[in-house]
Amino acid sequence: MEEIIVAKIGDFRDAAIKTVMVWDTPIIISKFEGKFYAVDALCTHAHGYLPKGIRDDACIICPVHHAKFDLKTGKMLKNVPGLIKLAVGGAEDLTAYNLSVEGDDIKISRKG
Repeated sequence: MEEIIVAKIGDFRDAAIKTVMVWDTPIIISKFEGKFYAVDALCTHAHGYLPKGIRDDACIICPVHHAKFDLKTGKMLKNVPGLIKLAVGGAEDLTAYNLSVEGDDIKISRKG
């Protein structure tokens, strides 16, 4: 499985996020309680850029239609409002990625 170095441990402080481009995909790397996580940086509904959204502890709210996602798992916790969902469909879970730490390097690999 291909692993790519995406950040250094020193790039983060607790509850910090950083956006990186991997495999032509913007990915959010986050740190909570000493552990690192990675999920897609684009909302699954209308491709809103999640790093511009509102942070709510270990969650992020899309700046476009306000879907809410868990930054640890990628799970959608709150969908877009009802009328928007009825008109064009709702959001889905974000893709989550495997991270590993080796020395000061944070590496990412595809799940699966």
